[in-house]
Amino acid sequence: MLNIQLYSVCLATFVTTSAAASIGRVTSRQDFTALSDMCLDASEWAGFNPTSYSGFYDCFTRIENNDGTADLYLNNVPNHNISVDAANPNQLCQLAQKITLPKPVKTSNNTRVPQADVIAIAVNGVQIFGPLEGGGDNAVYGVNGTGVLCDGHPQPAGLWHYHHPNIDCVEAAPTDLVAWALDGFPIYGPLVGTKEEVDNILDDCNGIDVAGSKYGYQYHARSRSQVDETLTSNDGPDNTDNWKYFLGCYRGETYTTTLSNSTDICATETMN
Repeated sequence: MLNIQLYSVCLATFVTTSAAASIGRVTSRQDFTALSDMCLDASEWAGFNPTSYSGFYDCFTRIENNDGTADLYLNNVPNHNISVDAANPNQLCQLAQKITLPKPVKTSNNTRVPQADVIAIAVNGVQIFGPLEGGGDNAVYGVNGTGVLCDGHPQPAGLWHYHHPNIDCVEAAPTDLVAWALDGFPIYGPLVGTKEEVDNILDDCNGIDVAGSKYGYQYHARSRSQVDETLTSNDGPDNTDNWKYFLGCYRGETYTTTLSNSTDICATETMN
């Protein structure tokens, strides 16, 4: 089970402040003190360009520890322009967090991934959620084929996140690192091929053994054409999700993964 520390507290303590606060875009490690309560109203974030707001900056730092665990520092602000979503009234808030991932160890069992909560962290420091929207619809396909935009959206507490496998509306290459799963394993871009072809390469979790690689195992996201959106989400075999845009399940453990609010360092550069 994922150990989420102080999550409900930090989501409840957002304070709307001026987007014009003079903080500047970070270019090196910087203390997050007093930065986590900054929010943009929906009218302000519609058409958001991260370089237009001196009080907002995207950041992500990953520090791998000697024991194989990794500390991630992020603020959940996208590093790309975002589109107008007239149906979403929520704020976009800068939320400083620290996530500690376990040393990735492949197990023989599948662990179910959350359907409507965080399952991974994109390499730009924004959370990736499971495939469901709050009402139980497929967040990527949506209602009548109109789902969440590929550049993401904020949930009620202001946390920007993705559901769509094309982060920033760009399909990554199979060799592109796109995220870190909460069990510590990396997630790369979709493989080339049909759903049937990819099904024969990846396991139920979207993973594959890679001999000689650092972790020995990695996940690959799937393009929409590689996911059967006509199936029911949570009815895959052996604790798997049928709508496996990023993950069908975890092959590593997440019970030591922790997520908490942070006043510690963060930087724009990614440390892999």
